[in-house]
Amino acid sequence: MNRLAEELIARELEVLALGLELSLSRTVELLRSYRGDLRAEAWSEFAEAESLPEPVQGRRTHPDADHYGVGRAFAVEA
Repeated sequence: MNRLAEELIARELEVLALGLELSLSRTVELLRSYRGDLRAEAWSEFAEAESLPEPVQGRRTHPDADHYGVGRAFAVEA
């Protein structure tokens, strides 16, 4: 029974390894395709977008205000 279980596990691992290899190969090909001529243009667009004002303005909250109980959920009792 142990030998049968080991053989079945070995076969399953081989199938999983082949699937993983195929997935990794596809990922490598996708990564290689990102190195095209548009790469400099994409970086330029990213830099330009970073210079724009933030769409949401941050604001300070009061530390004692815990309307949703998040602070209480992580509070450690002494």
